[in-house]
Amino acid sequence: MIMRKLNLLLLVIVFACNSDDNAINSPIVGQWYLSQIKDNNTGNTRLPKDANGIESTEKLYFLTFNSDGSIQGKTLANDFSGNFSLSGRSDISIDLELISEVLEPEDSDSYYYVDNLEGNLKYEIISGDLYLHYDNNSKCFIFKTN
Repeated sequence: MIMRKLNLLLLVIVFACNSDDNAINSPIVGQWYLSQIKDNNTGNTRLPKDANGIESTEKLYFLTFNSDGSIQGKTLANDFSGNFSLSGRSDISIDLELISEVLEPEDSDSYYYVDNLEGNLKYEIISGDLYLHYDNNSKCFIFKTN
């Protein structure tokens, strides 16, 4: 009887220890807001555009990477979600599943933001900021922690 209880306890411990084996342990996990958009070819940066197409220092666009590989984000008018995976030291693949573009302001960066987040990108963390490189690494979104 004692042996059976010990085996059951051992089994519970093994499953408990393995439950987080697939958790993503990376500094990318967390909440971020878009602070700048950079052209890597010229080095020029600009602020994200608000609903009127005016560059703004306000926190307008958000992104959350979760340790389970899910991702959530927010544009000016809508939320989106999906999944991401990391490979190598700087590769990230983002697959957005639920995207709504209802009532997005035409002059904002909402469409540009969502369109360029999906796919195979490069990422790096520099001085605590997240750089997501897109368009064959010619441009990047620069995020700060929220």
